[in-house]
Amino acid sequence: MKTESHSINDVLSKNATSFFIPPFQRAYAWGRPEIERYFSDISRIIESELDSKQHDKLEHFFGTVVIKEEKAGFANKSVIVDGQQRLTTTLIFLIALRDSETDPIKQDFITQNYLTNNSSSFQDKIKLKQVT
Repeated sequence: MKTESHSINDVLSKNATSFFIPPFQRAYAWGRPEIERYFSDISRIIESELDSKQHDKLEHFFGTVVIKEEKAGFANKSVIVDGQQRLTTTLIFLIALRDSETDPIKQDFITQNYLTNNSSSFQDKIKLKQVT
């Protein structure tokens, strides 16, 4: 098994990848406490990034996400082995961010770069999908 470290941006912005939640994964279960802690972390990172005294890019440990890569034609099928709650919450957050944005260009950027799979190898363009 090979382990690699990637930013969440790198993971989500792969246009030739769709993430699949296998049947053995539990259903989405994060409640208010987990979501508030997650949002608090994001808010803290954004505030630190905007702080003019902050010269280096702030890094934050997102948590472990274990993904098993499988080839599906010219695209990758990424089966989420662990980290489904964090990944799903991140995509929900990006959907909320897109929906609150008033600029259609920014809305389209979020949709095209993070929420959909633009590879012609997949008929289904949804970035995250439950496997039944």
